[in-house]
Amino acid sequence: MTMHRFFINTDSLTGDEVTLAGGTARQITRVLRLKPGDRIVVLDNTGWEYETEITGLGRDAVNGKVIRKSMGKAEPGVDVTLCQALIKADRFELVLQKCTELGVKTFRPFACERCVAVKPGEERMARWQAIVREAAEQCGRAVLPVLDKAADFLSL
Repeated sequence: MTMHRFFINTDSLTGDEVTLAGGTARQITRVLRLKPGDRIVVLDNTGWEYETEITGLGRDAVNGKVIRKSMGKAEPGVDVTLCQALIKADRFELVLQKCTELGVKTFRPFACERCVAVKPGEERMARWQAIVREAAEQCGRAVLPVLDKAADFLSL
């Protein structure tokens, strides 16, 4: 069985201690129902993977101890940037998910003359970032792809 993977902020990692908070902590405790002694992999978005044993579960935080540190091996050897015209939201989300799984390193959405979709606001960008994060965790990536703000075609 593979271990669950979670991206963290670097300030969540102090020495060999890890503290997961917010939505990640809720997912670990309430959705996955992991217990102390279970192991997860935390990722600091620099390429390092930290195999971590859960040592404590709180209401709003999960604590763990790093058991092993290794460099992620799932990152592609080629840097791929995808410039994608804005399309209907559900289809664009599928593009983000599948291309993250395929190894795209940077997404550059753009609006062009015949685009039906409009430039996304902050809320939509946050949703897209969450989709990229979940896809990267699921497929074993060690570094999150970059999602640029939507631009006009002529400014690419």
